[in-house]
Amino acid sequence: MILIYKDEVESTQDFLKNNYKNFPDQTFIYAGYQKSGKGQFDRKWESKKNENLLCSFLIKKSFNIENIQYSVSAMIIDFLSEFNVKTEFKKPNDILVQGKKIFDPRTGTTAYSANSALVLRDYLTDPLGLNIPTTLIDDTSVISAANVCDQNQDLRDGGTEKRYEAHGMIDTAVSPDKNIKDILSSMHGTLVFSNGKF
Repeated sequence: MILIYKDEVESTQDFLKNNYKNFPDQTFIYAGYQKSGKGQFDRKWESKKNENLLCSFLIKKSFNIENIQYSVSAMIIDFLSEFNVKTEFKKPNDILVQGKKIFDPRTGTTAYSANSALVLRDYLTDPLGLNIPTTLIDDTSVISAANVCDQNQDLRDGGTEKRYEAHGMIDTAVSPDKNIKDILSSMHGTLVFSNGKF
């Protein structure tokens, strides 16, 4: 696979369309910024500079279209591994990127987790979140909610997944209230302050 980085382009898609003859099969272009990014059905794709993975793939060889999501996911995972980013493929077409290590009061350990209840606890106590002292957190409630989040749910096509997970990015530029609501929405939860604790 060929990797190409451009600080700024009109769109990664147009770059490959205009230059495809010059590149081999499985060329991957990514950019820090797209002035005229494109989504499906010629929709405009907007993104702030250096905040998202803005990329396009060039595939010249014939392939089975039914497996395109697996091929593309494999190429993205291969690309991210160049930067020592740990990833995990989740059917049908998601790539999970491990983010911040968070504390789990059930085990007393700190590790990567997408458990929605643990993500919320981390946001409440982290200096980039609300920076609430851990003494104001009702860990009994957190443990109960975390256990519900970790329940395995059977998938129609086989396999299982956790009941509730929070995947995404916390934006420090938006209000903490909005970030909390976003995390809560990932588990259909509510946040209550009672008897001096969250």
